[in-house]
Amino acid sequence: IGSRMSLAIMPFERVGEVSSAAEIVYDNLVSSFADQGRFNIVSRGAELETVLRELKLAQTELVDKAKAVQVGKMVQAEGILMGTIRETLDSIEIYARLINTLAVSPL
Repeated sequence: IGSRMSLAIMPFERVGEVSSAAEIVYDNLVSSFADQGRFNIVSRGAELETVLRELKLAQTELVDKAKAVQVGKMVQAEGILMGTIRETLDSIEIYARLINTLAVSPL
């Protein structure tokens, strides 16, 4: 259990025809990470919003790996899961990436 990767899950950006379905998909994604028991979820959602406000960062600025790593280190996460949910009338696409905060050193 102690060797589980500690993970911070950022709120995913929502683009396109945004509806409640995008929120449901995001909630299910977060729940599946927590329910698997393969990760130690150290922070997610509203908790991370507070850290972003402290750093005066917008979520869109986290595309910069150095800034994402800075947030991860503040919440003591070894990895950060972040991404985008793109919704159209016919589909929902999820683009996610996992950043290893231990492998990348901030500038």
